[in-house]
Amino acid sequence: MTRRVPLLLLCFAALARAADPGLDDLQGLLDTPVVSSASLTHERADDAPATVTLITADQLKRLGLRSLHEAINFLSVGMFAQDPLHAVEVGSRGVLLSGDFGNHVLVVVDGHTFNEAWNGTAYFEQGLGIPLELIDHVELIVGPGSVLYGSSAMLGVINVVTKRAKDLGRVQLTLEGSLLPPQGVDGAPQLRAGFGGTGRLSMVTGWEATVAGRPLELTLGLEYFAHRGQSLTYPVQTGLTETDGTTTWPQRWGARVPGPGTWGGVTTDSWWTQVPSGVLQVRWGDFSLWLRGALYSRGTPAYDTFGAGADFDARNLETDRWLNAEVRWQHRIADRVTLLARAYVDRYDYFASYESSSWLRFGSATPLPEGLDATDLTFRQEIRAGARWGGVELQSTIDWLNDGRFPLLAGVDARLRGFHDATVSDTLDGQRLSTDNVYQVQEWQVAGYLQQRARLHRTLQLNVGARLDTQSAFTARLSPRAAAVWTTPWDARLKLVFSTAFRTPSGYERFAQYEGFQQRNPALHPESVMTGELGYEQRIGRHRFAVIGFVSRFSDLIRLREIDTGLYEYQNHDQLLNVGGQGLIEGALGPLSYAASLTGAVNDQALTASPGWFGNARVTWNFGDGKPRASLLTNVSGARLVSTAEATGADADGNPLTWAPGKNQIGAQVELRAVVEGDVKQVPGLWVRGVVGAQLMPFSPYVVGPNQAPTPEVNEPTLSPNSRLFVLLSVGWTLGK
Repeated sequence: MTRRVPLLLLCFAALARAADPGLDDLQGLLDTPVVSSASLTHERADDAPATVTLITADQLKRLGLRSLHEAINFLSVGMFAQDPLHAVEVGSRGVLLSGDFGNHVLVVVDGHTFNEAWNGTAYFEQGLGIPLELIDHVELIVGPGSVLYGSSAMLGVINVVTKRAKDLGRVQLTLEGSLLPPQGVDGAPQLRAGFGGTGRLSMVTGWEATVAGRPLELTLGLEYFAHRGQSLTYPVQTGLTETDGTTTWPQRWGARVPGPGTWGGVTTDSWWTQVPSGVLQVRWGDFSLWLRGALYSRGTPAYDTFGAGADFDARNLETDRWLNAEVRWQHRIADRVTLLARAYVDRYDYFASYESSSWLRFGSATPLPEGLDATDLTFRQEIRAGARWGGVELQSTIDWLNDGRFPLLAGVDARLRGFHDATVSDTLDGQRLSTDNVYQVQEWQVAGYLQQRARLHRTLQLNVGARLDTQSAFTARLSPRAAAVWTTPWDARLKLVFSTAFRTPSGYERFAQYEGFQQRNPALHPESVMTGELGYEQRIGRHRFAVIGFVSRFSDLIRLREIDTGLYEYQNHDQLLNVGGQGLIEGALGPLSYAASLTGAVNDQALTASPGWFGNARVTWNFGDGKPRASLLTNVSGARLVSTAEATGADADGNPLTWAPGKNQIGAQVELRAVVEGDVKQVPGLWVRGVVGAQLMPFSPYVVGPNQAPTPEVNEPTLSPNSRLFVLLSVGWTLGK
């Protein structure tokens, strides 16, 4: 039997080549993606020491993808994303740690880490703050990646590479807008007042010259995105009361609910987003300067447990402000040695403001001043947090034999960081009531890493490396990795990888404290993960298929736990064993290109909001030069537990209650998209794109509203609706490319 598999593959290869011998093989070689993020060096994706998906700028344009999280869902192998109408959550291989704000996935843009130093936050929707037309390609690395990147690279690494000046032309303008119909209580689109929509305007430009005998290159990207959500209808939850210990009265949830003691109804203008952003890069000889600024402001129509105290449909506000800068020098000092040095500084500020008609819902133990009646006031809670960090990194590549077979990568990264937080509660007229959760922390980090690649034979290559991270607040962490790739006699690749990663607890997890509700735990220690994977990949002409098996062990996962009645604390507690596999098939037949992937995994512990299987598929038909291209896309994912599936209430006798049978999970999710894109012949450089997208399932697995656990009166959770339908039109024009 072992001899038949190669024989069958060879026969299949021969048949595939018979129609046009040599041409398909050459095109297949040209189509082989080259990546750089897994080893910090350029290599074929099937040689990289990880599973890597390459997403190109052409795919983003051709398939009508509007954000990083859409690219993940429709194009990635092994990663998936979910939108709770708040911060998009990303997981990989069946593991999504809900509520982490992206701090288990490392996001890197042009070598610059985007996860901030206070909570490790990374955004995957428009909050990424990178003009789409400036992106050259995106590399999605599935699995642990701390060997080269340090903290947060537990579920994967996302590397965004921007375009060079030669790829942009003098000016490139893009204007697009979409329309979204309102939705009823069942999630169905409706024809009535309450339409929403999005608008986006971007401008990118590139310029090249020679100054003082050295090439000078400038790239600039500016973008403004605005979104006004469609009207959504939520079921009305009734009988909601509150007590101050002596008096009980109906809860008030703002002016847009049917009455006291009720939550729900129709949203109007609480769901919105605004994101201005810009990126500037200047290259002159061996030197480069990189600057990025972004302002991500938003409101969400109904909160989950993060903001359960906020009034219904109030115009609450969250704002993230980013300023990132880096100076880099890279020089080849000898035939075998390349040096890189970079210095970076980053600033991140977070501001949130929530309105509530209840003082008690803010969780403050501070009593109201004498003379204030809680039933007559609307209160406001403001969170002001942020981080500052900066450092230097030195890196060297030594090509021992000067032929690319035995390159050594070595580097050291030193960083100082500080973060702070404060939560202030007052009345709408500005009367200060309490200040909680105040802290300001300074820390240092130093890391060193080594990676040795070795092509021992034309059919066998190895990649081994390790990174040691030392930090002022934690014990040192060692992150090793090893990989071997064997090219079989029938030109397949067999890849074996062992990798590790860790995540240091965020400042919020260690120091957040709300009297009477949450206490701080500075003794938290890092989470960790070890993964082994075995993959087989075969290319036959322009066709490719791959199968990969994996097993991961997560340790010391951090979770908010109840340590006393009504009192919570973040603790290292959970362990997780994750086992599964994934498959991919893609290729092209004349004008038709296709791809499909499927990932399935089993965990030894239940994870809320995390599907056990998911996948995507797409086909594109190119009608010829100068003619449109049409694409159909879909992504699907399996059943999952709702976000509060573990929450239990109690009846009058203290007996635990659970959601009604079958109500603690939702079924499969299916998203469809149709795209037509092409050039306008009559106007050089002008192109148009039309997109229609639909979510078939009405709800996502996120529980919203005050009933976050079952009660004797309520045994069915209220779920956040999916945004069901949109129509998008884009127009772009490039001058001088």
